[in-house]
Amino acid sequence: MSWELGTKKLTIRKLAIGMPDRCTFAPGPDHQLSSDEREDAAAVPAAAAGIERDAMFARVAALGLPPDDFAVFGSGPMLAHRMIRTIGDIDMVARGAAWAAAVRLSTAPPRRPRSGVGMAVELPDAGRGVEIYTEWPGESVDTLIDGSELVGGVRFVQLEAVLRYKLLRGRQKDLKHVELLSDALATISPTASANVHK
Repeated sequence: MSWELGTKKLTIRKLAIGMPDRCTFAPGPDHQLSSDEREDAAAVPAAAAGIERDAMFARVAALGLPPDDFAVFGSGPMLAHRMIRTIGDIDMVARGAAWAAAVRLSTAPPRRPRSGVGMAVELPDAGRGVEIYTEWPGESVDTLIDGSELVGGVRFVQLEAVLRYKLLRGRQKDLKHVELLSDALATISPTASANVHK
């Protein structure tokens, strides 16, 4: 796979980084717009209304979820590692007691997410909320949570999994994030750098 990003071209060997062979983000029949989709539709610049790093940590801590049963995903791990300045919302994966607590905190019943995989709840917060998922396309939630890293006392999915997710999404902002992730992983992980070629 190759993408043109400005003057750089990224070529990614699909199987080398463990991307699933098949994964779609087609809306399911019970699909409701997530805050991420609303952000895309409204073309709201992330810097104008985004969540900054300290606010992300505060919001996650305020949920009071059992710490061993969830991890922050989406662009959250990039923000935790100071690779980006803001995010539009906070995506998380949860299981067991953390999922049950998230359902109790939500003002709406669980819904089928855009991926059509698992269930999700959204916890609104001034128009930008927290979305919590029971499954993530092409990934094992247990593996994501068990393999997560602690940053500031909060579990974050490993950057390699974020890279796989961003490659699958393929939106313009995701491709920019692919470049940042590729550079970061090349610096901290020789294995990852061998799997992502510029």
